[in-house]
Amino acid sequence: MLNVQVFKADQNNSHFSLIEKWVNSFTEEISLYAERSMEEPWLLYSESSMLGFFANGIIRSDSKKVTTILQEFRVNNSGAYHGRSDMLIFHHNNAFLVEGKFAKGDGSDVNFKNNLVQVALHQVEGYYNSEASAYSVYSSATLIALLFYVIQLKDKEAFHKYCEQAKSKSLVLDNEFYSLITPKEIALSSYENYAAIEVCGVLKETSKMLIES
Repeated sequence: MLNVQVFKADQNNSHFSLIEKWVNSFTEEISLYAERSMEEPWLLYSESSMLGFFANGIIRSDSKKVTTILQEFRVNNSGAYHGRSDMLIFHHNNAFLVEGKFAKGDGSDVNFKNNLVQVALHQVEGYYNSEASAYSVYSSATLIALLFYVIQLKDKEAFHKYCEQAKSKSLVLDNEFYSLITPKEIALSSYENYAAIEVCGVLKETSKMLIES
């Protein structure tokens, strides 16, 4: 039902192939949900549901059984409660701390999306700094600020134009990645919009070691 129309990432990012694999797994997972439930993925208007599909997709595609995921886990700062991190992914002996955000719109306000990513990055940096010593046992620890953005456009021509422009989108943030997920057949959704999902964000490596993908 869905496919990854565009994927691009900072070529200096050592996690390029792994992030691309996870975006593909998310796409397959949300497509599976749509086929089984007969509901449109555009109607999943929440951060938690998108993160759930992201996590489920990673686990379902983990054929080598080398990945473990924790969600909404407590983070302490000097023994005191600091908050709950959205997700912690252990892949081989590498840790990925994730903070997600969700929004929807026509996609025109790029600054709004970049600001959401920066908010998520600031949060995940805070969670990491609170327990940084706990990550010293891993080969690498990487912070991921993750944005799920649902595109909604009423005009088919404008939607096609948006999708075409996404192919030449410039990456402006350090260690940025971007993907556009669209229906295989472009058609009006049940609420009379043309829709797609952008999965984008940035990665911040606390270790420069390369990881296995």
